[in-house]
Amino acid sequence: MQRISLLLIIYYIVLEQIVQLLMSGQLNPGDKLPAEMTLMEQLDVSRPVLREALSSLESLGIITRRPRGGTFVNDRVGSSPFKVMLALSINNVPAIIEARMILELGLVTMAAEEISDAQLEKLKETIDRIRENPNSEYGSIDKEFHRLIAQSANNPVVEGMIDSLLVSHERTDSLIPYREPDITVEHHVAIYEALKKRDPYESFKQMYNHLSYVRKKYWIIMQPNMKLIWYQVLIEFKLNRASIQVEKPCLIWLENKDDAEKGVCQKVCKF
Repeated sequence: MQRISLLLIIYYIVLEQIVQLLMSGQLNPGDKLPAEMTLMEQLDVSRPVLREALSSLESLGIITRRPRGGTFVNDRVGSSPFKVMLALSINNVPAIIEARMILELGLVTMAAEEISDAQLEKLKETIDRIRENPNSEYGSIDKEFHRLIAQSANNPVVEGMIDSLLVSHERTDSLIPYREPDITVEHHVAIYEALKKRDPYESFKQMYNHLSYVRKKYWIIMQPNMKLIWYQVLIEFKLNRASIQVEKPCLIWLENKDDAEKGVCQKVCKF
């Protein structure tokens, strides 16, 4: 048991040393790594430990090993290292949403300066698809909208990161018991129009409005002992002894499902 623990420690030390070579610039994208024997001497490790460390770097997308060709640092690391971090935090939905906000708010301002007419047209197509088919592939179309914005920023460093966050969107998306295509279309149109004007400030504002709404919605969903009911009919509620008529579908926050039958709610949720 102690031997296994010692090997793991050595393995992680080697992995860290190789990463430091990359971070310090001693190894650059596209570079070929020294031969195994050279690395073994340089890092003072055995062949099995070195190969295990290299296997991990390859699985993270940092290097590529070519049969009889050597080992090379990839030109683009991609999203794999970020996916590892997300996998460890997949149940921390608020953190994932806030990470999206931090990343996408910066991306959309860059996109406002870089986006092409062809990319704008693709954005518009995703809006039309949600509008025409509000109940079909809603999540995947929404994800495509945000991915297109990330791609249009033309920044390979963060493109893989946002792609990983949007993949995790599938996990958070499954928590939503209802859809609001009209609101999504409204928000997406506002973002699209700001990008079309090439206005980074307005683009930031509209993206913040959209993601802030999403964050608030998840916050309500995650409240303990609260139920969300999505009403499609006219219902009258009693709130603080005053009658409230709901004339269109809306989100109602109930303490329990029985309240739905009693016509009593604690709060009408408005964002």
